[in-house]
Amino acid sequence: MRLYRYDNVGWDVILNEYEVVKETPCGYWFEKYRQENWIVMFQDRRRWTSKTAMRRLAYPTKEEAMVSFKARKRSQIKILRGQLE
Repeated sequence: MRLYRYDNVGWDVILNEYEVVKETPCGYWFEKYRQENWIVMFQDRRRWTSKTAMRRLAYPTKEEAMVSFKARKRSQIKILRGQLE
């Protein structure tokens, strides 16, 4: 099984894929599926994310990951607009 997370690097939006190492009743242990040459988020580290939390590090579908990415960017825009004022 894989988990997904969209991130941006400069103006580019990239899809990070994570391989689930272990599934528990409450969440997933996962690690980076493939290494991009120019970005390494969690090199040689396993991470955990909840199955039910509102905000997660990675999601089971690309659609959920995109919804999360858009929400993070809306929040970031709101914060930056406040700083400009």
